[in-house]
Amino acid sequence: MSNQLPSFLNASATGLLLFGGKGGVGKTTLSAATAIHWARQAVNKKILIASTDPAHSLGDSFNQQIGDSIVPLANFQNLFAMEMDAARRLDDFQKAHGAVLKKIMDRGTYFDNEDIDEFFKLSLPGMDELMAVIEIARIVREKSFDLVILDTAPTGHTLRMLSLPGLMEHWIEVLNLMLKKHRYMASTFGRYRPDDTDAFLVFMKSDLDLLESVLRDQTVTCFVPVMIPEAMCVAETTRLVAGLDELGIRVDTLLINHVVEPSGCPFCERRRQEQAPALEEIRRQFPNIQSLTIPLLSHPVRGQADLLEVGELLLGGRPALVQAPAHLPTPSGARPVPSFESLARTRLLLFGGKGGVGKTTIAAATAIHIAAKSNPSKAEKTLLFSTDPAHSLSDSLAQPIGNQVTQVTGVPGLFAIEMNSSELLEELNIAYIEEINEVFNSFMAGNLNLEFDTQVMEGLITLTPPGLDELMALMKIMDFMDEGEYDHYVLDMAPTGHALRFLETPAMV
Repeated sequence: MSNQLPSFLNASATGLLLFGGKGGVGKTTLSAATAIHWARQAVNKKILIASTDPAHSLGDSFNQQIGDSIVPLANFQNLFAMEMDAARRLDDFQKAHGAVLKKIMDRGTYFDNEDIDEFFKLSLPGMDELMAVIEIARIVREKSFDLVILDTAPTGHTLRMLSLPGLMEHWIEVLNLMLKKHRYMASTFGRYRPDDTDAFLVFMKSDLDLLESVLRDQTVTCFVPVMIPEAMCVAETTRLVAGLDELGIRVDTLLINHVVEPSGCPFCERRRQEQAPALEEIRRQFPNIQSLTIPLLSHPVRGQADLLEVGELLLGGRPALVQAPAHLPTPSGARPVPSFESLARTRLLLFGGKGGVGKTTIAAATAIHIAAKSNPSKAEKTLLFSTDPAHSLSDSLAQPIGNQVTQVTGVPGLFAIEMNSSELLEELNIAYIEEINEVFNSFMAGNLNLEFDTQVMEGLITLTPPGLDELMALMKIMDFMDEGEYDHYVLDMAPTGHALRFLETPAMV
């Protein structure tokens, strides 16, 4: 491990720094500490720190109300912050461009005005995040700020956000297909004159080019993965770095947070010994990336004074030693622990909360408990499943799980699956495309050429708005429940912001 000055803190730092990783590892704290470092070290530069996580915590970290508009942070002339309301940006986009989008659909589909109005009432998950990340790219390119620091959502949703340019390119292709028929007809019976619909596609393409150029420009953008020295976090970070490499996004430094240092505290020494194998695994997994360790602090980090302390640690400072924890009294008025009988009567249990609090561990432990205590004479079966894009059930159970229902080793009656929701949606797409082709082929048998229409409908079906794939996973579980194949279902959910949005998606369907 190296504690020399990392590239994201030196004088040649890039225009966009993204902090990401597994939930609960300290992404917000370290991104905020980095922002304060830069604001103090480069007083002539304007620094913006923004959050795209639906469950914002920048305001909590700085101990200051922030919100959706860029606001100055107290005690600084050059440091600003924003917690982005992605849904509002999508609403603004629809208000600004809804009329031209409806015109495109009117020209290129069989939808009537009522159909089109209903279509545009949908708030497709993921479209809002696209609007937010485009705004960040525009801020970077326009140099409104010298440095933009982005506090992102946990791993799975961050990788999906960074892959949005590919989705946006597909949207533009489908919109262009819708206009292709109109252009052909206008050219056949006269002359086609480009109008506001064509200008809109040019505008969308410029946004796409902007987004791709910023994210993939390794002289501008750098991603800083944050992790803690635990086996499950090492596994997730390995997948994150591989995903960033596929996307062509630069990674120079890993931040390893909450590292326990020698202190003479017996409790801490045990934790330090437990961390040692994970630290060694990090050395093996990332030999070509600088690793910077940040010691575990003896107190929670909140407010500028604490963030300044963390910034000093990033620069190689030393923390106060962590003391052995005192005995914690049992809180008065605590709610009773639910009995197994009450759990056994519950058919579907959902575990959620802030990233890094142990959702997967508690969900897995509960599923094992239910399976182990179930009535053997009834041969009851329990299914443990995950819909978080960054699965960690395999890591928690210490066995490969994947996208097929798998028997959990050593626990009769317990099965697990890590839902590959993208594959489920792809299967649905293929099924509908086949039916669409059957319908259009029946028309074409009568010598009616509907080539344009077929392409448009296929294009609409294959659009994969982020978030809809997770809904497919939930629908798959509903299929399991309808079939009565399992007696109990235990769901390990994504972190808070995306879990809440996930639970709202049935209304969209």
